[in-house]
Amino acid sequence: MKYLLNKFSFMTNKKNIKDRLNQGTAMIVAIIIMSILMIFTFSLTLVAYTLYASQNKNIASMRCSEAANTLSLALEDELTYDKEVAKDPVYESYLYNYLRYNLCQASTWPYYNPNEDGHTEEYAFRYFELKYNSKKPSYDEDGNAIENANHTPKYLDGIEGMPGRTEVCIYWMLPDGVETTDNLSGSGESRQGVRLFIEITSESANQSYTVKSEYVLNVLYYDMLNLPSSTKQTYLVSETLYNDDAVNPQHIDPENINSNEEWKWKKVVGD
Repeated sequence: MKYLLNKFSFMTNKKNIKDRLNQGTAMIVAIIIMSILMIFTFSLTLVAYTLYASQNKNIASMRCSEAANTLSLALEDELTYDKEVAKDPVYESYLYNYLRYNLCQASTWPYYNPNEDGHTEEYAFRYFELKYNSKKPSYDEDGNAIENANHTPKYLDGIEGMPGRTEVCIYWMLPDGVETTDNLSGSGESRQGVRLFIEITSESANQSYTVKSEYVLNVLYYDMLNLPSSTKQTYLVSETLYNDDAVNPQHIDPENINSNEEWKWKKVVGD
């Protein structure tokens, strides 16, 4: 009887050990399956994030490209448009008049020559950052302005589609084969063929896009016997432009800008 009890006890212990071993194996299998599922989940998350980031980069790159090219076309139109007298750059373009007052001046804006002291990028490049209104009016489907309860215009923050930053770099170079010590500021010097370079860089979401354009100057002369021509020259040297800091920040005397010359810019190279 004692032998049978001992044998039964041995068989029970053996069964318990086997059950514990089975439980341990099942736990290991469960841990392995959970690990595989976690790895698979993280892999899917990584793939989804990569696709999302790639899509955002593509959108940001397209936004930068569109903004830079659009601004480049707008500046080209400002500098070269002369189909209508009323829309002549002298009357319409701050950029045109800024160049007219500051380019080819003795000591205000050196020409660019990377191999000449005082005319390297540090001295010759001028940078401008595009500013835009932080708020814009809102309109309904019929184009009518939407108002608040107190009948004031309702504005929306920001401008959709604008890059985070847009920078304009402008510099100029002497005509090919020309040398000067005074930036071609003298009345007896020819400014024909002066080259102007405009680089526009838009940045958004770690993406950037640059458009570079080159213009060449054609110098004509105002005809004082022709009313539209003489009116443009009069406006060029008027107090309106002279006192405008956006045009003449260094208050250059109009007598020093060779105001008898009518500058015509022509685009010769552009992206």
